[in-house]
Amino acid sequence: MIKKTDKLFDFIQSMTAHERGYFKQNSNKNSYYVILFDAICKQHEYNEQELIRILKKNGCSRKISAIKDYLWQELTQAMAPYHLIRTPVGEALSQMQRLHLMSNKGLSGHIHKELESLKKLCTRYELFDTLIQVMHFEFKFGFNELALEDKFWQEFHDTVYSNMIHMNLSEIQHKLYVIKLKHQDKELSPYHTKEVEQLINHKAMKDKLLNNSVRLRIIKEGILDLYAYLINDYEGMLRHNMNIVSLLESKPHLLKDGRELSFIYTNIVTSLANAGQRQQLAGVIDHIINRFKHIDDHHTDTIGHLLEIKLIRTLVFNDFTELRELQSEFLDTTHKFPVSIKHKLYYYFIAALIKDGQLLTALDWIANALAFYRKHKHVSAFYLDKLKVVHILLHYQLGNIQYVTNQIESFKRTYVPSVKKEKDVNSQIIKLLSTALRSSDEAAIRAKTEKAIQTVSHSENDMFIDLYVWLMTIIDQKDYTNESAKIAQKELSGKPVKPTAGSRRIAQMWVP
Repeated sequence: MIKKTDKLFDFIQSMTAHERGYFKQNSNKNSYYVILFDAICKQHEYNEQELIRILKKNGCSRKISAIKDYLWQELTQAMAPYHLIRTPVGEALSQMQRLHLMSNKGLSGHIHKELESLKKLCTRYELFDTLIQVMHFEFKFGFNELALEDKFWQEFHDTVYSNMIHMNLSEIQHKLYVIKLKHQDKELSPYHTKEVEQLINHKAMKDKLLNNSVRLRIIKEGILDLYAYLINDYEGMLRHNMNIVSLLESKPHLLKDGRELSFIYTNIVTSLANAGQRQQLAGVIDHIINRFKHIDDHHTDTIGHLLEIKLIRTLVFNDFTELRELQSEFLDTTHKFPVSIKHKLYYYFIAALIKDGQLLTALDWIANALAFYRKHKHVSAFYLDKLKVVHILLHYQLGNIQYVTNQIESFKRTYVPSVKKEKDVNSQIIKLLSTALRSSDEAAIRAKTEKAIQTVSHSENDMFIDLYVWLMTIIDQKDYTNESAKIAQKELSGKPVKPTAGSRRIAQMWVP
């Protein structure tokens, strides 16, 4: 059962001790909204009735919804500038406000120096859109002062052009990301294939300006990473992520906080995992985990990404000795993780529990995960569909045949595959299970399963839960836990994978 929560609770629970202190310092300590704030800070699970009791105890007769709304407004108003000023954009906007104030006060003699300082800040951090606003202010100020020169118009032209390229690249990146979300685990249609090719060949991708801008090159590498994903070029995904890391290391001041690096590190790990590159992953995953120690800002996202990589590590080595500790860490901080991280953590935990032989515990996690996935289907549709099949297969292994029969019929009525049924792994597994329930000829079922393995491409998460291998172990009356351990051992101790350009780059960067 999913625990009740709301945005106010989630927001307060995600705040650091320093942020909470900052808010309290600038608030009326005896007000009802601060009393509510303190009460929520002490809760580990959202309990509205307890909050109502505390407010009444302190003499508050107003509806809790009104107090919550007021607290939400006060929090966002206080914390927005707190975070904004800590970023280059925030500092630039703050300086812009000072310029407007000085202009309104008629202090034109001091504006030139402040203006040049702000332009240098925007140039250093490559804040193209903010620099446009600065130049617009300079235009109005210079027009009034009759001080516009040819140099200004050249700078203005260069700024507008840089911003145009930045916006073009951002649009390309956004469109590719939308296509990626719509085509998880399925082939691109001819229409979208053509659209992707047009986006990749956009003239902005080859503009000479990219040679002089780290930020624009980072966006370009991000675009190429998305493209590599769409064409299943995992080597390309690694290469482009490594290029982004190198670019950020060349200009570390472009980093907003540690979340960007943690996201890249996680993308590297998941790219290798999805490609089934267990050997390569085994060689670098510990080094990547150690890199998290060098991230100064341990934001909630960073903590979630690190937990994600540690979970993948247990599956890479098929070593679940730390699984209980990772579960406790997840349960203690799950309310702080964003949906984009939490939905993957659920799946990885379930995969680890099944491969560790904790089938009943896995069922409990599946119940929570399915409820979570249904609530956030727009980001977890792939995991939702696969986990429905995992749920059925798990009950099949436990011998709950009547339940399996009912769930299969329900699945057939409601499931809409993202690709043709003959190419969809989930549809094929359900079809094989239906055959197994109707027939006692295990040899025939096994033959059909082997044929399906040969003709249907596996899902991208074979290293986590391979549905075909699992079904085969049930048919052969073998233990999936032992079989998955054998597969891991064989892949880890097999012939060394021939080093590729991407793997060499990883080794050079991560191995001390």
